[in-house]
Amino acid sequence: MLSNFIQIVHYCLTFFNETLKDIQEGVKAGGEQISAISFADDQAMVSHTLRGLQVIMDALQNTSEKYNMRITTKKTKVLSLWWKEEL
Repeated sequence: MLSNFIQIVHYCLTFFNETLKDIQEGVKAGGEQISAISFADDQAMVSHTLRGLQVIMDALQNTSEKYNMRITTKKTKVLSLWWKEEL
């Protein structure tokens, strides 16, 4: 049972690493560029701009099609946060 879980986690990490390997979009945190945040089977794609987010989502769609997967739009949400000053 644990080995199945580990295989699934490995597959997911491989999938998202392939998706994001050439992506320059995202946000800077601690000097690192972050394009996605993962927790269990949830993913959060992050960017400072709508265009950047679209680039990330297009890459995710292309990789999904390559592996015969699909993004469930019923579960997909967009959250927009704006700050007046840079953190």
